[in-house]
Amino acid sequence: MVAKERPDFRKDPVGNLRYHAGGVKAYIDGPASRRKTMRTQWLLGLTERFVSPVIAVDEGDIRYLVDVSDKGPITVGLVGEKRWDEPLMARTLELITKLLDRPHPLRDRVFLDVGGNIGTATLCALKRFDAGRAVAFEPEPKNYKFLKLNLIANDLEDRALPVQMAISDKPGELLLEIAPENVGDHRIRTGDEAGAADLGEDRRETVRVEAVTLDEALGRARVEIGDVGLVWIDVQGHEPQVLAGAAETLASGAPVLLEYWPYGLKRAGGLDAMHEQLRAHFTEAWEVGEERDDGPPTPVDLDALEAFDRKFVHPYDSTNLLLLKR
Repeated sequence: MVAKERPDFRKDPVGNLRYHAGGVKAYIDGPASRRKTMRTQWLLGLTERFVSPVIAVDEGDIRYLVDVSDKGPITVGLVGEKRWDEPLMARTLELITKLLDRPHPLRDRVFLDVGGNIGTATLCALKRFDAGRAVAFEPEPKNYKFLKLNLIANDLEDRALPVQMAISDKPGELLLEIAPENVGDHRIRTGDEAGAADLGEDRRETVRVEAVTLDEALGRARVEIGDVGLVWIDVQGHEPQVLAGAAETLASGAPVLLEYWPYGLKRAGGLDAMHEQLRAHFTEAWEVGEERDDGPPTPVDLDALEAFDRKFVHPYDSTNLLLLKR
């Protein structure tokens, strides 16, 4: 869920011009899918300037309200293809049904959305896959407002609880790096950053956000752990801390869908911690790909995660893992 950031012209005019020149070259030389993405981004820019700061994207019975100032993958995916998260969720639930012999894994159960963003996963879980209830955790103030707006726009206020908090390994305050043009790439800054900031994130503005553990958050939300049907985690490199604060939740055996993004984990100094957490809490892992992938799931050896990591060579490379304990 990461996109290259555009340098601010006032702060870095040369970098800004290089960014745009690179964009023109990428459009000319790139594949059709890349050109489609760039056309959608240009359309969003024109809409923001001349039409409206917010638009509605309707896909069947789901209405997504999006901020057109965002040019990242989520908004581009919604505007260009009218969906995000749904294909990945469908593959994940099909695999759970197959492996656990559990038809309709979310029906009448609780969906936990850790890194809820503007609500794309929560809306799909409730409207497409029959979840009975959802709790969505989103610390970034603007995303949280859109999360609430999208719940209202879809008449889901009585079935979903939005919580403006980060999920981590202990309660307290954390710094959140704000991605200026990608609502899906805000990141917790823990102070343990070990890797190079190859994507310019060290220059981002930050805001303070409140954090809580997942186990404590479920108690506050009055969610019975046995009622959880799926835990959906996408927190841009903060996944090890989320797992560390969720021991009781994970012990219940609830399936977990988790983003695996080596660059983000390495920069946060958490790649080894992630591998340790996965081996500690789960007995089985399956790679289910990214949001737009459609290939078959493949098993991942939890005892060979270091070798698995080596196939991700570019800072933007990531995937998603379905994690099971049985």
